[in-house]
Amino acid sequence: MKKTKKIIAISLSLVMIFSTNILVRASTPLKNTLTNEDLISTQQQLQDGIYKFSYDEMDGTNIVKTDITYYFVDVEKINEMNNYIKQRTSYNYKSKLDSTMSYEHYTRVYYSESGGSAKVTKVEGGYIRRDQTVSVVSQKVIIGQGNLGTSNSTTKNPTSSSWSYSTSSWPYINVSAGAVMGARYLITLKRNAGAWTSEVDNYVYNNVASPW
Repeated sequence: MKKTKKIIAISLSLVMIFSTNILVRASTPLKNTLTNEDLISTQQQLQDGIYKFSYDEMDGTNIVKTDITYYFVDVEKINEMNNYIKQRTSYNYKSKLDSTMSYEHYTRVYYSESGGSAKVTKVEGGYIRRDQTVSVVSQKVIIGQGNLGTSNSTTKNPTSSSWSYSTSSWPYINVSAGAVMGARYLITLKRNAGAWTSEVDNYVYNNVASPW
């Protein structure tokens, strides 16, 4: 059984860090137990001071999904948080369990930013098998970046449990007026005669319609 727990924090100057049992006033923007791997905010939400984190924990035999949202209205604190996030990592990580919890699949989207421009440089991913009665039929990876006038994309079909694709030759695109940038990873699974597909979407920017 999977349960969902939602926590919302509003802060003007201090970061309020919640966990299952404690409330901590942090002297730094992010507590070590909350990392960019848990960050699910879009780039626009980050600019607006909205920081969303989501992660799964085991509670006995149950998987508990915890969602934490921070709202900052202090411009200085928003800038501090954004700079801190950029310093910690240059990739976005996203993972997902399929509907039967038989496989976990994940992606890391590496990117580079320069002023108001950015580009995808590499995407890594793969899957972890949790149920030996379920097999992988196929995999599909769509990597792309685009704004209102420029678009780059590529589609791959990996055949192993882990993969990596470079897009370092792609140009920087202007993201200041809106962009979509990231990867979609689809994995088709099969048990006996039944098949189904699970998808994990991982976007660095996602505030215009995707052209791919």
